[in-house]
Amino acid sequence: MRRFLFLLPFILACELLLVNCNSHATFDHATCGNNYLDNGEFCDNTPDGILTANGKTSCFDLGMGDGTLKCTETCVLDTSNCEGGQSCDPLDPFSCGGEDISCYFDGSTGVYSCDSTGDQQEGATCSQPSDCVPGMTCYNEVCRLLCQNQQACEGNPCDELGWPDGWGICPQGTGDCDPVYGTGCSNGEGCYFKDQYGHFECQSAGDMIELTPCGGFNDCEPGLLCVVTVEQDQPSCTRMCRTNYDCQDGTCELKSENLGWGLCLSELFGTGCDPMNSDCPGSLACVYMTEIDTTCLVRGNGEVGQDCSVFFPCAAGLHCEFNNDMQCHRLCNSTTDCGGAPCNPDSNAPEGYSYCQE
Repeated sequence: MRRFLFLLPFILACELLLVNCNSHATFDHATCGNNYLDNGEFCDNTPDGILTANGKTSCFDLGMGDGTLKCTETCVLDTSNCEGGQSCDPLDPFSCGGEDISCYFDGSTGVYSCDSTGDQQEGATCSQPSDCVPGMTCYNEVCRLLCQNQQACEGNPCDELGWPDGWGICPQGTGDCDPVYGTGCSNGEGCYFKDQYGHFECQSAGDMIELTPCGGFNDCEPGLLCVVTVEQDQPSCTRMCRTNYDCQDGTCELKSENLGWGLCLSELFGTGCDPMNSDCPGSLACVYMTEIDTTCLVRGNGEVGQDCSVFFPCAAGLHCEFNNDMQCHRLCNSTTDCGGAPCNPDSNAPEGYSYCQE
């Protein structure tokens, strides 16, 4: 009998040495460009050049060789045009040379900047890198630990995501609170997802064991996630995983280095549906999750090129490339299916399935 699975919509329901000071300054960005260094600004543009809070107005002053030091439209120092190798170092709290100011890297733009030191920890919501504490960046609106060239992830792989200079992010959960292993919280608490964006926090621990019915994301014991199969018509506690060793049957499915976790779901897979010609009923779509298994999951709304995740799935006929760019792609057998764009093989897909690199 076929089994269909979907996630519940909301997973059911100072000096630089003092970088931990809560000193994330705010100011009116409308004053940028007024030829004056206003309170809270780290720089401003004038007809004669830039003004800076630390008095260093050139790449050379910052020890970054030749090049042009810029001030952005939001009064933040942009060192990306400095030619002395990598500009400021996001992993070095002393590299920006000013009070309450730290180096941040934005992977979406490739820009290094010196900005006011943020206070949001790993897993917290953010809108820009400087919302987070030093050493992190803002990825998919979540503070994530930065890594470079496979360094700084405490033995876990650094997912470089194609960013410049070898930068990437560590698997989520290597901070204080780990939803996979349920650690990092006080007695009586567990680390649980709190919304459909993948954010997590410490909450009162549930007591439902694996594969027993559940009604909310923290009904289950720490390390378990409440998911539902249409066959059962009710959610049950399912083990989360980071490696195959975390699952009794030795298989960690739905796994992505970008997310840093997966689910022990192999017994729910193997439906034999065809992702390119979906024969799933109702609002479900056929997708592949491993190199041998396909299954029917709840259909999403993500279009080609849009960001996706297990919380935001793609529309039917599209595939979320979990282990690459976390975007929706068309499936293909050849470049003809892609309108001339490359048809890339996917090592995580069953034989015969590839995706369009658009």
